[in-house]
Amino acid sequence: MGLFRLLALSYPILYITTPFLALLPDTARTWGIYAIIIWKCTFATFAYPANAILLTNSAPSLLLLGTINGVAASTASLCRAFGPTISGYLYSLGLRLGYSGLAWWCTALFTVLGAVISLQMTEKGGRMDVQDEKDDDEEACVISQSIDHVALDPTFAGSTESR
Repeated sequence: MGLFRLLALSYPILYITTPFLALLPDTARTWGIYAIIIWKCTFATFAYPANAILLTNSAPSLLLLGTINGVAASTASLCRAFGPTISGYLYSLGLRLGYSGLAWWCTALFTVLGAVISLQMTEKGGRMDVQDEKDDDEEACVISQSIDHVALDPTFAGSTESR
């Protein structure tokens, strides 16, 4: 959680400062671009597993984990699909208004919202609590026994022997 918050709080700074690289002298601009790219790639590399762990720990039970991961993957794909279109529109709007950094600053605004949300998050101790595993095992055992009982029962309506 601490790493996730650190990353969430650093992204607004990254996106606010990126357009100002054009103001650096030519000799320093290349190093500034390298620094921003290394910063972005390194933090993205740390953010992905932190996000995956927090998402997994948020599942109230193992039975819902697939649904939660599916919704998260769908949402991420949707953002990857519409993000370039929206930022392209904001960039062209910014050029018309004389603010070429508009797309970056709008992205920074969204990351500020994400950082504020990350400060409100709490950890409940993880999904893999002993009681949670015991409840899931008992539920799976009851379902398995029910299936076995139906399959072995010759009077079951779906059985061909009872017809």
